[in-house]
Amino acid sequence: HENNQQIVEPWFKKFNEHYQGMFDSVRHDNPDEIATTRMVFNAFDIYKQQSQIKCIANESIVINLWATIEQYTHRILKVLLTTKTSSSYEWSNLVKKFKENSIDINALSSYSIIDEIRVLNNKIKHSYVVDNTLANFQFFNEYNGKSISEVPIRVKDYTIATYHFIVQLINI
Repeated sequence: HENNQQIVEPWFKKFNEHYQGMFDSVRHDNPDEIATTRMVFNAFDIYKQQSQIKCIANESIVINLWATIEQYTHRILKVLLTTKTSSSYEWSNLVKKFKENSIDINALSSYSIIDEIRVLNNKIKHSYVVDNTLANFQFFNEYNGKSISEVPIRVKDYTIATYHFIVQLINI
């Protein structure tokens, strides 16, 4: 929401200034005033709104896919270890635990995309920018320095890779 606010706020300020601050007097506890105000606020057209909605939805999918990967990976590791030892929530430690039990998850065919999802998830949650770490993945290289909202997220590829990764791990 903070990232969206950074986009909306400058547009709103310009619009409000153009109309001599008419929105400054809108009472936030009056739904009728808010609804009327929104009808005249045209700083965002339907295409900008749809673009923002798509961005939020795609980011949510990445976050949820990563949560699914983590949950299933933990469950599979618990079955593998068959002990009550707690597993780490740090990904590198999980990978290490699997390797100690003769399973190299880095070697799974979908692992590179899974790793990309992991890094993208962290960038969405923390910095919201394509930095050098994310730009190391070929797809993100051309977007280095840009906001995540400017990147077309590969939702279909990520969904297929997540399913493939989890099924491969379960089968092993």
